[in-house]
Formats: sequence, C-alpha cells, structure tokens
Amino acid sequence: MLSNMRKGINPTDEQIKALRTGKVEPVLLALVAFRREIFAIENRYGEQITALDVAEIGKASGLATPASREQIRAKMSSASYLVRKYRSDNLAALRQAESAISTAYASIPGLGKDWPEEQARAPMKRRRAFLEVYVPLEMERQTLTLAIVQLLDDNARNVGLSDGPEPHLVFSDAPVLAQFRSLVDRLREVSARLLDVIPKPADEASSAPPMPERATSQPSP
Repeated sequence: MLSNMRKGINPTDEQIKALRTGKVEPVLLALVAFRREIFAIENRYGEQITALDVAEIGKASGLATPASREQIRAKMSSASYLVRKYRSDNLAALRQAESAISTAYASIPGLGKDWPEEQARAPMKRRRAFLEVYVPLEMERQTLTLAIVQLLDDNARNVGLSDGPEPHLVFSDAPVLAQFRSLVDRLREVSARLLDVIPKPADEASSAPPMPERATSQPSP
C-alpha cells in the first residue's frame, strides 16, 4: 500500500480497514482521507488556473491595447477568486482531518504510545506552512500584474507595439519605461519564488502519511 501511495495512488477506506491496524485505524483513515481531499483540491485548482491561460498575460500583444488589458483584469479577477477558494478548501480539509485526529487521540487510550500525535499531525502542519507561503505570493503576483496593466492604461499614449515577427512594447516616456521594468522585475521575482514553493508532482506523490511500524505490515493471523 505504501508503495502505491508513493506513486500517487491513494488507498480506499476498505483497503485501510483490511490492514487490521487496531487502535491506529481511525488516524490512518483520517490521514488518507485528508490526502485524497488535498489531491482533489490540487487537481481542481490546477485545471481551473490552466483554463484561465494566465501564461498569455506576459506576452506584449496581451498588454498593448485597452481591450487586451481589460481581458487581463478579468482573468486576474477570476484568479483572485480561485486562490481564495483554494485556500478555503484547504482549510476545510485541514479542519476535518485535525478534528478526526483530535477525537481519536482523546477517545482511544494508549494511542499516543503506538503513534505519537505530533507525528500523525505532521502532514497537516506541512500543509498549513505551504499555504502560509503560497497564497500571499500568488496574491502578490496578481497585484503586480494589475499594477502593470494600470500603468499601461494610465500611459496609453506613451506605449505602443513594435512591428515584426516578435513584437514588443515600445515606450516613448523614459520614466514610464523605468516603472514598467521595475514592476516586471518584481513580478519575475515573485513568480520564481512561487515555482520554488509549489510542490513538484514527484514530491506530492511520495508524501505518504507517516505510519507507525506496526501499521505498515499485515499482522499474523
């Protein structure tokens, strides 16, 4: 089972119960349910963000006209809703898992000796730490994107699009160009930090819940 979990395959409740892990079973069920929910949240959020096609925002053609900039605003509005929903969904999953684990440790005598509660709570602790970094960075990325759009709207007469196969923005006002470059540099920095924070697929798949030794093998009949 652990091998499958490291490959990103989550077990069912029935598979967990078949292990006959005794008093640690409620904790295992809570952790695996939490893991399944986080996978579902990540998949849903990833699909929705991909559908927004936010990568197109960085192209000069997407910044050159008022109409194209208005489209970026609409996308950022949707992205703002999605990241707030993403945070809310994560926190709901965390509360549910933490409540189930609290109930198990409060009601099952000796459970803490078989499986230290701090160890069982480690996946939730890591998830909270991730959210505390990722969500503010993503919101900052959106804010900087909107600031770039606003700067171009405010200075539309001083901004144009070059000719050629690879068009780029052309500025007739040096201070506006300096402001634009400063915002773009900050946006690139935040985007790079986001890439470092976001778990890689291999990391997500390999993060199987920590289990006490006796829960990883089938007991003798």
